[in-house]
Amino acid sequence: MAYFIVEFQGGRVQRVVLDKSPVVLGRGAGCDLQIVDPKISRHHCQLVEHEGQWHLEDLGSRNQTWMGLQPIDDVILGDGDQFCIGGTHFTFRSEPGPADIPPELPDGS
Repeated sequence: MAYFIVEFQGGRVQRVVLDKSPVVLGRGAGCDLQIVDPKISRHHCQLVEHEGQWHLEDLGSRNQTWMGLQPIDDVILGDGDQFCIGGTHFTFRSEPGPADIPPELPDGS
């Protein structure tokens, strides 16, 4: 099952399994992953599964969704692709990871 690794500002790391579609990311209370960051829109972007592929779609956010140095509107994600919203970084994984990866990973401190 696909998942992504979230690296929050401040060093906290979390694994989020993509067990439904769409998965909405933003700072709004109704988001599937709520991220408190003033640079992130209430409903910033979403991950949508379509015919076995995961799409990353910006939802008209003010500060955009970024892959590298490029803002994106809609892109098909591949294993290992990285994207950023506000100060939060994500790594998409389409391959199942080791079963012993906990949902909340240590932050290295």
